[in-house]
Amino acid sequence: MCVGFGCNSGSSEKAEAAKEEEMQRGEESQESNWEESQESDWRAADWEWPGYDELYNKQGEVIGRRTKQKEEEKMDPFEVIYCHIKGLPWPERVLVECHSEQLRTQLQRVWPNNQKLRMKATYPVKGKDLFLKLDKLKQCVDTKFMDGIYNGAETDESIGQMQLRHLIRFVDTQFLDTTEMYERMKTSGRVSFDMLWTFMTPGENVVYRCGISDEQLCGKIWKAVYKLNDSCPPKWCLQLRLDVYDYNCEGYQKYSRIKEVLLYENEKPLRGFEVYPYKFMEDSGEIEARLLDRGSHFGYLTSAVRYRYMEFKGSMYSKKRNYFGNMQIVKENADGRVMVDQFRFSKIVTDREMENAEPSSMVA
Repeated sequence: MCVGFGCNSGSSEKAEAAKEEEMQRGEESQESNWEESQESDWRAADWEWPGYDELYNKQGEVIGRRTKQKEEEKMDPFEVIYCHIKGLPWPERVLVECHSEQLRTQLQRVWPNNQKLRMKATYPVKGKDLFLKLDKLKQCVDTKFMDGIYNGAETDESIGQMQLRHLIRFVDTQFLDTTEMYERMKTSGRVSFDMLWTFMTPGENVVYRCGISDEQLCGKIWKAVYKLNDSCPPKWCLQLRLDVYDYNCEGYQKYSRIKEVLLYENEKPLRGFEVYPYKFMEDSGEIEARLLDRGSHFGYLTSAVRYRYMEFKGSMYSKKRNYFGNMQIVKENADGRVMVDQFRFSKIVTDREMENAEPSSMVA
């Protein structure tokens, strides 16, 4: 009986083992088919990129977010995240997370100095930044890798090109009406708050006013972002960081200036802002010529005539303490004063605060 029981038990165990092995092969086959389908999805010409919503509380913390994919799963080339923050203008709500190394390699041709594109496994890019670089993205497309033309082996370059075309298709779809709105506002000279980012772009030369003399100065936009400012209570604004050059009595130095355009309703004239890009103005040539002429004249006064007396005419500004002990800027009449050039004066009286004035028209 024992032998017979042992034989039956062995047959039963073998049958169960075979059944488990067959089920395991079936599961592996299903996983393989699933992986193949996942891999082939983005290779389709009409592949739809995944999009997710993220919900935030008043403190800007994420309170609802899509589930991250497991590490062992195949990641999509890129995902689109829509950030739901109360009051945030729509251009800042669209975020693209680039997972594919081949796609990030293609993007490096547009942003060659961005080392994070190479170093990070997932790199987020704002949708509005992709739109501003759309022309350059399209220039990176190699026609020999287009569908129906390229029949060679799959390489990192061919994969990156295919994923780049998907990304361009997303930008064209997402910002379908933006180009039309931009052209209309450029023609009318009036712009809405949520479209300012299309006019005040990084690298654009802008005109702004000096906080002391109220004279027009020129700067270059380094960064433009919609955010809450530091006022109390905070207000939504388009914050601009400008790169400017200023003279510090010894030479020209590069500085940053922060300017803000506060939230407003409807559309406003572009020239009515404290800071605006002058290339859209009808008299842009005159504005640029005036700025260059004044800059060259100032450069002459601070270099070629550094060691001689100059007569000043106009107003002079100085810092003085008021009754409450606070520093304030005081405007004084400087007509007829003779002043030593600032470079030498600062060496003679090293502990005195420097003052400035408008040079007389007699000085050339």
